[in-house]
Amino acid sequence: AAVVGSAELCSMLLFGGAGVNGRGTSGASGSASIGVTALSVAAAAGDVRLASLLLEAGADTEQVDERGFSPLMASAKGGSLPLCARLLAARADAGARQAESEKTSLVFAAGIGSEEICAALLEARADAQARAATGATALHAAAANGHESTCRRLIAARADARALGPGGQDAVVMARAAGHTFLSEVLQR
Repeated sequence: AAVVGSAELCSMLLFGGAGVNGRGTSGASGSASIGVTALSVAAAAGDVRLASLLLEAGADTEQVDERGFSPLMASAKGGSLPLCARLLAARADAGARQAESEKTSLVFAAGIGSEEICAALLEARADAQARAATGATALHAAAANGHESTCRRLIAARADARALGPGGQDAVVMARAAGHTFLSEVLQR
């Protein structure tokens, strides 16, 4: 029901006794993946209505999908501020890390340049200095992708523009190497 985005069908299944945290297939074409919850599917789709229904029924905000993404990580990566806000209101862990990459929701949001999601995560006490397995921080992700306003937000939260990340490069060098000269100058200040 979650795969097709049907809040009505999910509601009927929950009313009939289906477990809100049960795991099933993702429904991806040609995929044999298992291990996703309805909340994971709703988060990946950015479906606030369905996610809200599932959260009200007691869905676990920390259950990860088969790739190790929490619902908050999936919604941050997808750029859904309303869904991130709903998950944070349900006490989703703003500092949780993806199993393999060790990236946080903040790194995903910074990489797509969502200043608003970064602000919500920082307000929920996400660590602006948290490092992924590669050594990258949220500021590195934002700088490498040329997201000036996101970089400014992270620096205001005390992210260190001179912290070394992948390849021994700091955010200034990453921005410049990616062709974001103005941003590299902003970061040098």
